[in-house]
Amino acid sequence: MSISRDQAKELAIEHVRNLDLRGYRYQFVRITYDENWSGEWGAIFDVYTPAGHLMDGPVVFAIEKDTGRVRGFEAK
Repeated sequence: MSISRDQAKELAIEHVRNLDLRGYRYQFVRITYDENWSGEWGAIFDVYTPAGHLMDGPVVFAIEKDTGRVRGFEAK
């Protein structure tokens, strides 16, 4: 099983829907791919404060291609 780009997007959006964002809003930006992490897709979201201001820097979630598991990105 290999998760497609479109499936990765849907999994990431669903993951965010299930988070307690405490008034913050995550807006999907794009799915990325990096050869350094060939087994994962990256889902990038802009984050807005409860007052509607764009926060500095996006949030990235990793989606494992083999399992569809979504997790917070960890730089190594």
